Amino acid sequence: VNITLDQKYKHPSLCINEEKNRVKSSIQEENALKMMVVATEGFPENEHYWEVEVGDQSEWELGVVSEEIRNALTSSTVNCLPGENLLSLQFSQGKYILTNEKDLRNCKQCSVVAVFLDQKRKKLSFYDAEEKTSIGSIFYNLSGKLYPFFSPGSDGKWLGVRPVKT
Repeated sequence: VNITLDQKYKHPSLCINEEKNRVKSSIQEENALKMMVVATEGFPENEHYWEVEVGDQSEWELGVVSEEIRNALTSSTVNCLPGENLLSLQFSQGKYILTNEKDLRNCKQCSVVAVFLDQKRKKLSFYDAEEKTSIGSIFYNLSGKLYPFFSPGSDGKWLGVRPVKT
């Protein structure tokens, strides 16, 4: 699926490229994982797949937020990640962490994360796209549209949505 990063729903310290498919932090901040950008596209039903190039970044977070949370976000409040209505995979300090889960220890750092949103089964799954191995999955009770979000961390490197061949 094609994902477009939405300029209206991004933290002011994040830079989006002209094609609106890559994001990076313009500042180094201790709480950089709280800076995010939300996609234009929301998915109310069915199955959706996208890939994110995370490269060798030391930290990042990606996943989906509910329409309610997306609509509440403005450039001044987007720096506060909501605890509810957000499902994510975070990479920090060499470890992967799923929403409300412990560290996932058996995963090596990957450079491309595949995200599979299954609205019918209420399941969000993350994979190492190059190794074709599972990183982890989250079951959820959210309803309505879910919007991809991306938090590139503070190392100033680009995090990008990769075109998927169908």
